[in-house]
Amino acid sequence: MKSLLAKFALPTLSTLLFFSTTALAAGPANNAKFEYVPTAKERLITQQGLNTLVQAIHAAGMVDELRTGGPYTLLAPNNDAFKKLPAGTLDNLLKPENKAQLIDLLSRHVIEGEYKKADISQVDSAVMLNGDEVKVTTQAQTLNINDAKVINADIMASNGIVHVIDTVLVSNN
Repeated sequence: MKSLLAKFALPTLSTLLFFSTTALAAGPANNAKFEYVPTAKERLITQQGLNTLVQAIHAAGMVDELRTGGPYTLLAPNNDAFKKLPAGTLDNLLKPENKAQLIDLLSRHVIEGEYKKADISQVDSAVMLNGDEVKVTTQAQTLNINDAKVINADIMASNGIVHVIDTVLVSNN
């Protein structure tokens, strides 16, 4: 007696192969053009003023997550935001022995799902990837996340969206 897998999977597989090769041979419908959309990681690298964040992401070993994971909404502190931290804080976080703390800090800047500025503006709070809750306010068309101002919004990526902020989001604790 044949297994159910052998009975149904093989005909289905051959049908799938037939239709997929037929579709590939036909090419895109209506002469559609495919446009490459960079990943969140690539967006961070190409945006001016985010070098410190990119360095921290590399030190935390989170590059692959930003390249292949998602969708995410990333609140990306710019270089000036990191300069606002107390002296020595960033250097200390970048040390290999503090990798867990750095991952926690970076995860405090990520929301699961893809949310544009207009979407975030409609809520009072958001839960970050590390579980922290942040306060959301809007004043005079400016979106604020805790004490951080969104200074460049809706930078689209293939696996999410990036909003540049002017302050690092520190722990509520």
